[in-house]
Amino acid sequence: MYTTPAYPSASIAAKHTGRVVVAVVVAPNTTTSPLARVQSARVVEAPDTLMANAVLSALKDARYMPFYDDSDAVVKGSGEVVWDFRLGEGRAQVVDPYQPGRQDLSPRELAALDLRIADRASGLLDSPARWNRADDRQCPPRAQAVSLYCALELSTLQVAGSFDHRGLVMDDARAAMDDVTPHHPDYQHWLMDYNNDSTTTFADIQRILRVTHDHIARRLATP
Repeated sequence: MYTTPAYPSASIAAKHTGRVVVAVVVAPNTTTSPLARVQSARVVEAPDTLMANAVLSALKDARYMPFYDDSDAVVKGSGEVVWDFRLGEGRAQVVDPYQPGRQDLSPRELAALDLRIADRASGLLDSPARWNRADDRQCPPRAQAVSLYCALELSTLQVAGSFDHRGLVMDDARAAMDDVTPHHPDYQHWLMDYNNDSTTTFADIQRILRVTHDHIARRLATP
């Protein structure tokens, strides 16, 4: 998840357009978050300095899924971040050219996609043996057992191609917790802490996923 860079007003006035490319190295800071953060950044290409600085500023708040090696150990990852700065049709746009186009989907199409994610998460947690009740929000793709949070994260990546821990599916799951256990503690990390709560049962986890499915189905049925 990351913040879209601002299009500098001076660059718009100068009608500067084009692509900003930044080489990055990312790694998680597991003492505070399971998500990876940018450790270093180097501008490879930019139409002007202001646009480059806008991307560098946005990268300070960027969070990425961690990278795993073949043994499911977290490792540093490197690559390039790309943003297209576009002027046209009377507006300025900053677009990630590689981001799956959820922004182009209608509310019904988004709900249908989210329903597939919820159903896949239920499939990942179809038996107690596949439930990891000691969640740390690290979600190796080949894990034999997954938590509630990781089932939703991995399903989102498999179906939608990207993940946002504040996305609609995750919010639907948090809302489902209020329906299933309205008097739950005020958890710091709702899905992780509910999963790890000693009073939570596998039946509770399945109920959360069913209610999540129902929340999304109601959105899909809304004209």
